Amino acid sequence: MLSRNNIHEKLRKMEPQKQRFSIRKFTVGVASVLIGLTFMGINSQTVNAETTDPEKVDATEENSEQVEKSNDQTLSDVKVQNEANASDSKTVEPKNTDSSTETVSADNNKSLKNDQDNQKLTGKSDSQETKNSSERNESEQQNTSAKNVRENDSTPAAEVNKDDSSQRKEEQSPVNSSVKEQQNKDNNSDVAGKNATNIATPKDSNKNIKTDSKKLTPGQVEKSWRVELFAKDENLNNKATTLPVENPKEYPTEYANDNNLNNLTLYDTNNSSTRETVNLKDMYIYQVAQLNDTKQTAILARKSADDDNVYAFIITPIWGSYYKSYEAYRISNSNSNHILDLSNGYKIYYTAPGTMEFNDETIHYSGSTLITGGRYQTLRNEYSLSNVATDSYSASIGEILPTYQGNKDTYSLVKFYDKNGNLVKNDQDAIYVEGWPGQTFTLKNVSQYLKVHKGYYLSNQKEIYDHTDEDGNLTGSISDFEVGGYYRKVYYNNNGKISFIGLYHQISPDGTMAVSLLNANGEQKGDTQYVRAGKSVKFDSDYGYAGYNWTARNPYVTGSVHAIKYVQLGSVVLYDKATGATLKEKQYKNDDSDPASAQLPYSYDKLNDLLKGKGYVLDPEFKESDYELANGQYSQDLRIPYVKQIEVTYSGSDSKTYDGNPAEFNVQSVKWTGGLKTNTLTAGDFDWSTGQAPSDAGSYTLSLNKKGEAALRAANTNYNIQKISGSYSYTIKPAEVEAVTYSGSDSKTYDGNPAEFNVQSVKWTGGLKTNTLTAGDFDWSTGQAPSDAGSYTLSLNKKGEAALRAANTNYNIQKISGSYSYTIKPAEVKAVTYSGSDSKTYNGEPAAFDVQSVEWTGLTDLNTSTLTAGDFDWSTADKQAPSAAGAYTLSLNETGKAALRAANKNYNIKEISGSYSYTINPAEVKAVTYSGSDSKTYDGEPAEFNVQSVKWTGLTGLNTSTLTADDFDWSTADKKAPSAAGTYTLSLNEKGKAALRAANKNYNIKEISGSYSYTINPVEADKDGHKIPNAPTPQYKNDPTQDTSVTYHPVKKPGNKSHNHSGNKGKISSKTVAHKTQTLTIVATANKSEKAQSNSTAKVEKSTSTNDKETLPQTGEKNENEAGIFGLAIAAISSLFGLAAGKKRRKKEN
Repeated sequence: MLSRNNIHEKLRKMEPQKQRFSIRKFTVGVASVLIGLTFMGINSQTVNAETTDPEKVDATEENSEQVEKSNDQTLSDVKVQNEANASDSKTVEPKNTDSSTETVSADNNKSLKNDQDNQKLTGKSDSQETKNSSERNESEQQNTSAKNVRENDSTPAAEVNKDDSSQRKEEQSPVNSSVKEQQNKDNNSDVAGKNATNIATPKDSNKNIKTDSKKLTPGQVEKSWRVELFAKDENLNNKATTLPVENPKEYPTEYANDNNLNNLTLYDTNNSSTRETVNLKDMYIYQVAQLNDTKQTAILARKSADDDNVYAFIITPIWGSYYKSYEAYRISNSNSNHILDLSNGYKIYYTAPGTMEFNDETIHYSGSTLITGGRYQTLRNEYSLSNVATDSYSASIGEILPTYQGNKDTYSLVKFYDKNGNLVKNDQDAIYVEGWPGQTFTLKNVSQYLKVHKGYYLSNQKEIYDHTDEDGNLTGSISDFEVGGYYRKVYYNNNGKISFIGLYHQISPDGTMAVSLLNANGEQKGDTQYVRAGKSVKFDSDYGYAGYNWTARNPYVTGSVHAIKYVQLGSVVLYDKATGATLKEKQYKNDDSDPASAQLPYSYDKLNDLLKGKGYVLDPEFKESDYELANGQYSQDLRIPYVKQIEVTYSGSDSKTYDGNPAEFNVQSVKWTGGLKTNTLTAGDFDWSTGQAPSDAGSYTLSLNKKGEAALRAANTNYNIQKISGSYSYTIKPAEVEAVTYSGSDSKTYDGNPAEFNVQSVKWTGGLKTNTLTAGDFDWSTGQAPSDAGSYTLSLNKKGEAALRAANTNYNIQKISGSYSYTIKPAEVKAVTYSGSDSKTYNGEPAAFDVQSVEWTGLTDLNTSTLTAGDFDWSTADKQAPSAAGAYTLSLNETGKAALRAANKNYNIKEISGSYSYTINPAEVKAVTYSGSDSKTYDGEPAEFNVQSVKWTGLTGLNTSTLTADDFDWSTADKKAPSAAGTYTLSLNEKGKAALRAANKNYNIKEISGSYSYTINPVEADKDGHKIPNAPTPQYKNDPTQDTSVTYHPVKKPGNKSHNHSGNKGKISSKTVAHKTQTLTIVATANKSEKAQSNSTAKVEKSTSTNDKETLPQTGEKNENEAGIFGLAIAAISSLFGLAAGKKRRKKEN
């Protein structure tokens, strides 16, 4: 379909094309006015508006305002014509379908006469009949009112009976008193019986039909009508004849003759053009419905016998104008194209014929269509072939798909059925008709076909009579209903899904149907119901069909003759009353003067002698009044009981349903053989098997006692009674109780004890005795009485059922069901808290948490066995177990809380809180010691201490990575790193000890001690600054008064005295040494480039300029006179001589 905003496409389709315009979709309101102006202005064609009365115009405008509320309107192939001026248009008077109004044409003498005759026969006036008919139809149609348009998608509105005058005449026909009584029961219930058996018997009223004298010649006035009608025509030629057909008189010719519905482009259900054109005049209309909310008209039609499709013609008023659009759709039987969505809430569904499994057999069913509105939308049936009433409002209307009779199936007008209602192949009179259901035919001189067929009787004589004119010509109509056929109506909900299926099965030539309700899967819901033609049955919760609300009206069309129907005659069946075995069978005789009647084959007087040779006599209880045929019941067998005479026996039985009173024995009900006199016997002549008349349900016997035997013989002295035997049974039947249910409940709060069940608290229906039941007659759903909190049920066990029935033998309990509930409510616990602690000494392993060490308070028998360590979270960042020393807590996580509650279902624990502490204590370390040494040769720079060279003992894995040089103190006065040559020590200060302990929190280090030595070696050099090979290392002693000064101890030669030299600020201060008037200066400062070498060489700087100041290698003193150079040379030579002597002296000192 087109988008509502596609105005260009709309305008293109409104271009001149043979006075036809196509509008796919438009918005009601302004768009309608624009389109109308386009028609009148742009196309420059003359378009005459539809002529309507002013009153109709007002109504149209009013309806337009109501429908404008819808969002859009789908149209295809809009044809606009001057319908008022069209030559083939017709004015159609609306039908009066009010069931309370009888419409009789003034010139219809026959109908008028029949009504008068019926009034005489029934003793009722027209007003009485009208009133009764109105009441019946009013009750049948009540659920088509607005209040039954429900919101439930799955509940389509009920179908309504089509009530026409011919149907009313049939309901008023006179009948035999016995049959009339049964028909009155049927009329009151509108149903042949939900569980009816042998219902397939056709019934009719054929006797006592008074004759309209206008139909007969003067010589025939004295004869009954049926004799004249069935007069045999000797010249009849029974060759096959095919009759022509016409459309029914109610056929909607105003649509069939409407040229606007011809030459239309055909669209499929997807609104795609099939490139075909169709004409309604070439099709057969089977349903017309008015869509109330959109003012549309939906016409459903069939095309031909070879075309399985359904064609829908939709007439839509164009709101805001007097024009209408006409569109045609083909609805195929494929799954993808079987739904026509009119995009306004209304849909048309087509369900094709097919096969299905039903009652363990494969059946072939008819197709159907369904017109349905959306939620709260209604439609009105204007015309249909079935019994759906016209002008009735419904949410949906289903129609059985009509099938063409002729090409695929030959429709014979003379049909023969066996006595079970099955169609028999019999071509004695080959009269055929071809056409669509509902089309009529005329069978001239019908009396020539109404003959006596041996073994059959005419079952629909009255029906034929009502539709035969004064010239003897029968007017009938084609029906696609046949005995044994299955017909379906499929109902859908607003979502396009199957809601339910109505399945009809014709079981009798008179149109009686067996109706079943199936769900969307084809499964039967509830029992099958039986409904006679023209009647309906309810399928709703009141009738045991919960969730459904469907009124199923028998679709078999009444009020018309569909065939001349002959049904096989029944028989007189003589049977053994004791065994039920058939002894003899004889079919009824035909009435040679009346094909619609039959006669019994024997007189009543001969019945007793028929089986005398076999030792059987007629059952004395079978009276002459029982030996007659009910009017029209000629297909039913008449069964006659016979009993065998064996000496003298008595029998009989009686029964009653339990009422609490003693049984009453009727002596006259005893059956005797031999025709004896028994009227003198009394109840005292029989003994009960219980001694006295019983009152409880059970089977009992009565036997003739000695006093009774004497009385019988005394009353029959003309007989020699050899033996008297027999038994009389009396049954007090248990009162039927279809179902007994029990219920009840009890509860307690959990206390740890098993539940105690009070049998007396069980509630029973039916007023039965239950005082013998014990708790052992019930089973707990847990097997035994529970003690834990929870919901439990108790059910009556087999032993209990037997005990209940044994205590109530006066009742036949069909079913015992129910359930007793018992609840043990959890005890309320306001709060549960947990606590506890644990510890360990640090060992490098993660802490092991023992869940069982947690202490719980708040509930004595709290079950914590299911808790695991995973139900607690550590207070660490990753919530995992720690390994380092420290204080930690554990908390029950949400998983743990849920597990705790799950393990304690007997309690409703409101709050769970607490904390568990865990301490990892540092490991005890008694002492940690450190040591180590390092050295360098004097370079004038402060000593550099490498902390990593310190050696530690006392703790494996001791972490010293955080220690720095600042954590150690030098043994100097200012505790700073020295630069002067000498031996020093470093000691871990308090800051270092704290840092060491902080870096090793897993240990409790009691004592930290040790010493680290560091040596700065001095440098020996010659006068030129070169190191003297193998020279003894000069020794300096620390100056106790100054950390940067040392006492020089030079190498002593024999006879030489030592001289003291002191250094200052990393240099040895120059001291004058008297040695042959020369001065020696020692410079301790080494070249920076040689600082890194292990054997640093001090150089003796020699002055290269007389103007420069000379610096001594060891002392750093500068020479400010020329004589110093010479003295230096002399000192150097002296040193060489004294070197050896000093070496020897040191050896001695050592």
